[in-house]
Amino acid sequence: MKTLRFLGFSFSFGKTCFLKPIGLLGLPLLLADPQLLAAGPVSWEKTVVVNTVSNFADSGKDARGIGPGHFGSQYGRMTKLADGSWLIVYTIYDNNGYKYGDAHSLSWQGTALQVARSTNFCRSWNVIATLRGDNRDLDNGEIMQLPNGELRMAFRSVRWQQSYRICIWSSVDGGDT
Repeated sequence: MKTLRFLGFSFSFGKTCFLKPIGLLGLPLLLADPQLLAAGPVSWEKTVVVNTVSNFADSGKDARGIGPGHFGSQYGRMTKLADGSWLIVYTIYDNNGYKYGDAHSLSWQGTALQVARSTNFCRSWNVIATLRGDNRDLDNGEIMQLPNGELRMAFRSVRWQQSYRICIWSSVDGGDT
């Protein structure tokens, strides 16, 4: 029996349960998954690095008022596809960002989204796309696969204090384009 403490709540469970956020507060719900019941005990393997964008000496504060060189990559979200492969989308900070007053002539500044694929049960990953906006921060991506196989990715696109968008892009070739 294991005990999990979350937001002041304690949950005791065996190896056959997982947490799923529900409700307005995202409180966890313990569920028994029949596939986990049949699979036996969980065995954790070594850590796998999906992406590592090195911190860098940035040129100062960007439009958000912070130095972008301290973040690397973050906000990863994974999706298992119908063919058994996995996709992950995460935000990368690999440039100096843009300043509040920058003209749009400084293209490809700001945060970007990177998509990687694993075909070996998440043991290794290959970057398949890096998506950038023209002087915009792209962030908080989420990918889902529709029943017809099409992929949809929703994400936030921001020019701080100027423009906020929620975008949805689609792919009909498994994320290659």
